[in-house]
Amino acid sequence: MAEAEAKEEEPKVEEPKEEGAKAGETETPKDEAAKVGPEDRSKGSMPDPSSLMGDGPKEELAEVEQLGTISLETLNSYNCNNPDRRLMCLFGVVYDVTSAVKKYGPDGSYSEFAGHDITLTLGAGQMGDKWLDKYIKYDPAWKEGAEKWVDYYAAKYPKCGFLDKWNEDPDSWPAPSDEEREALNSQCLIL
Repeated sequence: MAEAEAKEEEPKVEEPKEEGAKAGETETPKDEAAKVGPEDRSKGSMPDPSSLMGDGPKEELAEVEQLGTISLETLNSYNCNNPDRRLMCLFGVVYDVTSAVKKYGPDGSYSEFAGHDITLTLGAGQMGDKWLDKYIKYDPAWKEGAEKWVDYYAAKYPKCGFLDKWNEDPDSWPAPSDEEREALNSQCLIL
């Protein structure tokens, strides 16, 4: 499983050349993968999922225990601090992200996602835990934003179940308050 994690691509950032450096020299190599750390998350920055997909052949996903339909309480128990298994949910599909310790483990870049439904968080581009496990009627832009991540998660992590909350009609969920709508639409940084 560690091999699969090592193959995951991170966004690449070209470091500017320091003043006085010779032509061709940089502070770090141009092709060194940049990591999105906690300081970036607080600003709400996340890579565009299409930039993470790569053009190579699709990797075969590990076989994992299937859980069937689970409750939100059960999903929450598979958080970043669960030493045996970590799960997350997008549009009701539960993914096993256990293999990605550097992303979803206790010290991971996206540790707060483990054990939660991240659909609204990704859809509105709002980082942090305020919008995790939040079920409100989605604006079309939020739904579209979250849909951009479906192919990425389906290609990277094995599906292992379904969250029962998504058996409900999302149109029956409450409308967001004006304050929630304003907060969700502010600084939408996930493209």
